[in-house]
Amino acid sequence: MSKRTNETFVDPDDIGEASPMEYKTESTLDDASPDTNGDPVGSEERAKQDPVKMPLWYFDKYDLDGNGKPIPSIAHVNAIMDMLPNKIDTAPFFGNDKTAGAKLAKEYDADVKALVDAYRPLLAYEAGDTGFNFMMFANATWGKYLTALVEFGNDVSRFSDQEMPDWLVTREDNAFGMGRKARLVRDVLAILADEFKLKNAVITPTNVRSAVQRHLQGLATWTFNKHADSSARVSGKLNEANAEYVQGTLASM
Repeated sequence: MSKRTNETFVDPDDIGEASPMEYKTESTLDDASPDTNGDPVGSEERAKQDPVKMPLWYFDKYDLDGNGKPIPSIAHVNAIMDMLPNKIDTAPFFGNDKTAGAKLAKEYDADVKALVDAYRPLLAYEAGDTGFNFMMFANATWGKYLTALVEFGNDVSRFSDQEMPDWLVTREDNAFGMGRKARLVRDVLAILADEFKLKNAVITPTNVRSAVQRHLQGLATWTFNKHADSSARVSGKLNEANAEYVQGTLASM
């Protein structure tokens, strides 16, 4: 009987050679080729990246995802957002001196009016685009203000029984300044909301949270690139220490 050959199958007996499937390669016990007895670790295990080691303080604000990539700490983001309902409707702090406070309040009102007057000419054309950009700027400003507020509180609690270092005094001034700026853009937005011709030209938790996460993501990536060590991962909790000074200061910011 003749052997049959078609386009998809060739009998190795027809060409007098052994089938490729019949070739066998045996390794010896001392063979160090990948995934052999002489390679006990295995290529799959070697391909795994080492865990990531970060300073303890990194995990106060940031975290690592399942792939070891830097991300904002959810707990830190939530702590920041918890401040929004407590601060969004508050007036700026003008100090405890009534005379000086009245002067600062007058200057604040003048600044609000100046910003409104500066923006109105821009609304003659593409008011919606201008309004949307200002609204997102206002939400981002509140995100940065609340972040500065919470991070100042966390930092100062570590020095509750010591004199604050200069860098922390600077951070305190920045938190106060960001508080004034956040309220300025909030009040300007409230005045111009109708003129922006947008459905909801307001500061919302969703937009503020997105701004906070974007801001922290950039910082997390920068911090990770600067301090990452791929030998072992170390984690820590947020410092929960608190002082009466912190509460009083944060309330006035």
